[in-house]
Amino acid sequence: LAKLRAKRAIIAKNKGGIPQFYVMHNAGIESLAKYRPKTIEAAIGLPGITTRKSAALPDLLEIVRKYA
Repeated sequence: LAKLRAKRAIIAKNKGGIPQFYVMHNAGIESLAKYRPKTIEAAIGLPGITTRKSAALPDLLEIVRKYA
């Protein structure tokens, strides 16, 4: 969970310092940690994850795959 949150912070910073919840809400980060989806398609529809927030999924799923 901490690594996902850290990655979200890096993504937000790289996008000009936008708020982290613009990248992914806490509920979405927690869903990724809990369900550990392997694909974007599997992640979309989990609590807190919508197609609007899917832009960050490739980077976040990399963390899920690495540490799951």
